[in-house]
Amino acid sequence: MLFPDKYTSSYFGELDLNALESWHEAEIELHGRAVEIALTFMSEDRKTTRGALAKIDEFLDGFALKIKQIESVLAKDYRSGRTVKQYIDFLTEEIDEEEIMEVMPNYEADASIEDNIFRHIHLLSAVFYPEAGENIFAILDYSISKELTDELLVARLKTDNSLDILIES
Repeated sequence: MLFPDKYTSSYFGELDLNALESWHEAEIELHGRAVEIALTFMSEDRKTTRGALAKIDEFLDGFALKIKQIESVLAKDYRSGRTVKQYIDFLTEEIDEEEIMEVMPNYEADASIEDNIFRHIHLLSAVFYPEAGENIFAILDYSISKELTDELLVARLKTDNSLDILIES
């Protein structure tokens, strides 16, 4: 018989480490927008430690600052013409400009459509992977509008704090 082993997260509530569900979700606010946050367990036995969960809570405690740092990497990637620029180019090629402009309330007429899109891309969700052995800490999904496109700009934060930037649908 297993003894109760619980962790109380400031964001996900009480978690029984002996009986974790595969998915735990909550919501957090960032810059006036709701962002879905989740814990996911990929393996059948769904094992983690208090330390791994505490690290996620710590990340979420400083969420705005952490996201600002990640978004600064996204901005550098955009200016370098890499993945973020490719994502924006995809949007401008596949979606009518009028539709894009409808989801950009603060459109700057003196800036390019691409720069306007970049300024309006925002975080939709952050999914954390607290299982031992995972080299992914979190996957952050960005978009200009989830109603406008299924294509996401994804920032994959690894446990070593490196960041991969991808486009996914």
